[in-house]
Amino acid sequence: MNIHHFTPYRFFTLLMASCFALATGQVSADTISGGSLIMNLNATELAAAINIHYTNTEPSMFLEDFFSAPQVDQMSFNDLLTTDQEPTRQYPTQGLTYPVNTGSVSNVPSRSNQATTFSFNPNDITGSAAGEIGLDGVGRYRVDTGTATNRILVGDFALQYVPGNEGLTPGQSGWTLINYISFKAEAFDLFNVSTVLNQGNLSLSGNIGLGPDLASMLNGTEGAIVGNFSFQTAVVPVPAAAWLFLSGLLSLGMFGKSRNRAG
Repeated sequence: MNIHHFTPYRFFTLLMASCFALATGQVSADTISGGSLIMNLNATELAAAINIHYTNTEPSMFLEDFFSAPQVDQMSFNDLLTTDQEPTRQYPTQGLTYPVNTGSVSNVPSRSNQATTFSFNPNDITGSAAGEIGLDGVGRYRVDTGTATNRILVGDFALQYVPGNEGLTPGQSGWTLINYISFKAEAFDLFNVSTVLNQGNLSLSGNIGLGPDLASMLNGTEGAIVGNFSFQTAVVPVPAAAWLFLSGLLSLGMFGKSRNRAG
């Protein structure tokens, strides 16, 4: 029977390996906490990007209402379709705020608000990005279809990095906003993105383009720039090397137990 024998040399080797990984940051990972994405849509550019004109008396598509946290969290799909809080019919399209979901999320029926599961290596953000950033908020848009069912909901977003989207069209980044309310769709792609990681904060900013799924559904122009955005969140370091060090200590404990059993 093979028995692991604990020696000072083995302890020193494990300790140095763990400390080296921690010092070099080769296996580090960060998560995020708090913050929000702020969307500024250009109403004229949004209308021009949608090729549905039944009446020609109103914009082809416009933002009719917007619901943000905490109000939106208790609203069902039907509530979002029928609640009117903007008397002028067109909701202001500047400063639409989508707070980051932190921790677990709970949904009322027919809602799909997403939890944040995002992590990344700070030395290679886009190359290591995994998971998604849940964003709280839903917009209701009116489309000029000439029918009573001319409203759509877009929101319960998840901000993801999709490597295959990088450079598909000039300026297109891999960052994309996935719609999760009522159906999953690539709603908006982010263009000309500037990324800044500084003193515990991660910031993104750039332009918003019409995503392929929303463009297809609305007979729109994919990639048409319809506004701009800014995103800021706090970075929480979670060095994976700490887990390596802990596993080393646990291994030492197992070696000790094996030695005791051998004795």
